Order: sequence, then C-alpha cells, then structure tokens
Amino acid sequence: MRELELALLDKSYFDRQVISSKSGILLENLLDYLTDIYEYNLPKRKTLKYTLGELIDTLQPKYLKYIKAIHTTVTNASGKEETNETEHLLQPIIDDLKKLMFIRNQVGAHFNLDENASDDDVMLFGKKTLRLAEILVCRQTGQLPLTKSGDHWKSKQGTIKLYPSEKN
Repeated sequence: MRELELALLDKSYFDRQVISSKSGILLENLLDYLTDIYEYNLPKRKTLKYTLGELIDTLQPKYLKYIKAIHTTVTNASGKEETNETEHLLQPIIDDLKKLMFIRNQVGAHFNLDENASDDDVMLFGKKTLRLAEILVCRQTGQLPLTKSGDHWKSKQGTIKLYPSEKN
C-alpha cells in the first residue's frame, strides 16, 4: 500500500507500469479478502489463485450495495475525548475500479503497443485502488478487519468495522 502511495506522489517521474502493477496486486489482494470473508462463489480449481477479473466480477451489486466500512476516530480536544464515525460505501469505488481494471493488464502486466489507457486513467486506477485500501486497511496495524464480531468484521484496534458480517 505504501509503495503505491509513494509512486502516486512521485512528481519527478510518472511510472505508468509501476502504478498499474502495484495497483493490480493490491486490488487483487483486497478483492480476495472480500470474496473470502463473504464466501462469494468462485470457480472450483486446484489452486486458489483467481484473476482480478474473476474476483471483481464475483462481487455482485445485489450484495455489494450493503457492504460498508465504518472508521472510528477518537480525538482529545481540550481534555475531552470525542468519538467520530465515518461511513464508507464500497460499491461506488468498486464500480469505478471495474471500469478501470483493464489498465492492470494493458499497462501493468503486459506490454501492449496499442494502449488505450491515458496517464490520467492510470493515475485514477491507482488512486481508486489506494482509496479502497485506505477504507479496508487499518492505518495503525496495517491489517484488514479479520475478527468477526456479531454483525460486523473489525480490525485489531477496532478502528474499522466492516458491515455486514455475512453476505446478505
């Protein structure tokens, strides 16, 4: 996640291939996590490795519309602890990523002379992937919400809660 963030921030050199590749790898891992905890149906095969397309296509809108992450932050303003919660829906970002997913193969994984992906598209793919990671990955521990707690999954520190705990 940090490597992608640094590649996106580097103003001295825009490396399309690095951004696309790192975005694709990160996105694949995030989608694998979501398909695993929500037990989405994937084709049966000997190895448990799935393509980015298979993973993202498995996240059907009828289920995805219910998935949200709640981030909890505690601030200490003038001696008073204040808890704030921010809700993040996953569907809008994943819908955007579905449209940009071709960039990973066209730019990040395979050399293609007939590239239809602009630098802006590559940058957007990287930023959207990073945004999904920021929603799902705890900044403090670097971990995904892995503990099932009633109606949600929670991160180790409890700062991220992913609802619902099961596919609706």
